[in-house]
Amino acid sequence: MAEHISIHRPDAVDCAINFIKSGSVIAVPTETVYGLACDATNSQAIHKLYNVKQRNEHKPVALCLTKIDDICLWAKITHLPNGLLQKLLPGPVTLLLSSINTLEPSLCCNGKIGIRVPDYNFIQKLVSGLGTPLALTSANLSNEPSAIRTVEFKKIWNNIPAVFDGGVTMLSEKELLIRTPLIY
Repeated sequence: MAEHISIHRPDAVDCAINFIKSGSVIAVPTETVYGLACDATNSQAIHKLYNVKQRNEHKPVALCLTKIDDICLWAKITHLPNGLLQKLLPGPVTLLLSSINTLEPSLCCNGKIGIRVPDYNFIQKLVSGLGTPLALTSANLSNEPSAIRTVEFKKIWNNIPAVFDGGVTMLSEKELLIRTPLIY
């Protein structure tokens, strides 16, 4: 069963980084829902993430970055209006953009990649400390509702080494039903 670690524990970020650097998939809170995260540059970890979620590898997951300026390292943004990224990010938005980098094929779909820059301190510190993007998807079995509480994804606890608990996430159940990615 997954170890439950409060994100308020002084060593929580370092602990999460160690799990991810070891190739693990962990559960983390974001500003919207709980997510499953792993190193986006580790293809074995990405395959584990798909196995834990029981998700078809042809359905991509998001690339989670810490800085808006890093988006250009992974996706084409020259066609976007000036200032658009700064107005939308960081925040609870996934942008679907054309990929410019060679990534694990399961991170891309028809040359597109989902990009997130969460406005959530724990995730910001985690990605920054890791030094690589996270592959990030909701912490639930595929086609089941997203979780705003850790107990809501209890079915996968035995398949991951750690759940980082931040309490109830900020996204309400009503908002969860109406969210869609922005496509450019």
